[in-house]
Amino acid sequence: MLRLDIESGEKDYEVAIDGVDCLDFFIDEIKKEYRKVVFVVDERVKTLYPCVVNYEKYEVLELEATEKQKTFSNIDNVVDFYQRVNLQNKDVLVALGGGIIQDIVAFTSKVYHRGVDYYLIPTTLLSMSDSSIGAKCGINYNDKKNQLGVFNAPKGVFQNVNFIKTLKYDDVISGVGEIVKLLITGSREDFEYLKENILDCIDERKPFTTMIYKSLLAKKAVIEEDEYESDLRRILNYGHTFGHAVESLSDYKIAHGIAVLWGIDFVNYIALRRGFIEEGVYEEINNAILSIYDIGGIEIKDFDLFLEYVKNDKKVEGEEVNIVFPKQIGQLMIRKVKFDDQLLDDMKSYYL
Repeated sequence: MLRLDIESGEKDYEVAIDGVDCLDFFIDEIKKEYRKVVFVVDERVKTLYPCVVNYEKYEVLELEATEKQKTFSNIDNVVDFYQRVNLQNKDVLVALGGGIIQDIVAFTSKVYHRGVDYYLIPTTLLSMSDSSIGAKCGINYNDKKNQLGVFNAPKGVFQNVNFIKTLKYDDVISGVGEIVKLLITGSREDFEYLKENILDCIDERKPFTTMIYKSLLAKKAVIEEDEYESDLRRILNYGHTFGHAVESLSDYKIAHGIAVLWGIDFVNYIALRRGFIEEGVYEEINNAILSIYDIGGIEIKDFDLFLEYVKNDKKVEGEEVNIVFPKQIGQLMIRKVKFDDQLLDDMKSYYL
């Protein structure tokens, strides 16, 4: 079992990474500290793994893990469940699912009774390698991504890598998108490890344990220095500003991490055109991305509408948006980009 301690202004917590067939031993440890354990679970996970937890022993809310579920208008259904089961501050929630279930639980547990503890058991590669640490969560509002959010650290995270075996291909690639972001952010050594091992990981699924651990280490270095995104943590938005817009524009048909892969390549292209990076850096990352997924299939048909989605991003300041660019592998920078004809020309040129 691999372990990682995360220091947080919310509360310190531990991440454990293992592969097991049953989670009851982990839940039994949690029960010692609380009056009762309440589950919020992805309904697909419960169907695929009916015996991973003895669900009959607990009160369980099953949710469809879609972006449309992660909306402010649907949060009342979750809160209704909390009231029905008489959830109290001496109880604990367990989020069993991917990033959507995680966001819903993190958000609602922060505001319900001014705070109820929760644990994360992530079941997707994306949530294991990235979103399970960092204490951030977001809820969509109208058709805009993560417009409402809070910081709320879990009491702990248990990662069961066996869940990766049943993920759909696009869900695996979605997780890989965030891994690519983090290992570019981390170091040249991390990126070399990615290039040498990522295709075997995608094909075989099992070797992801080390890849997840390296990704979490890269993120840990950032969030422990700047947990509340006052400066350094903004580099973790690499690929996300334009990626979120593509994701929203597709009505979430394009998976988050795949949109991030596209977003990374797109901002790298802008950086190349504007002289921020050398051509060799662009080509090295571009070749790595294309070996993983054909992002050329992602098209923008209405550039004006696309920019309207970008303008709703929380990193927008007036007529400018803060964009993360790579200076070198392992060294990212933030530059302001104006919503002007030059940006429109960059976008159109990317598709020539």
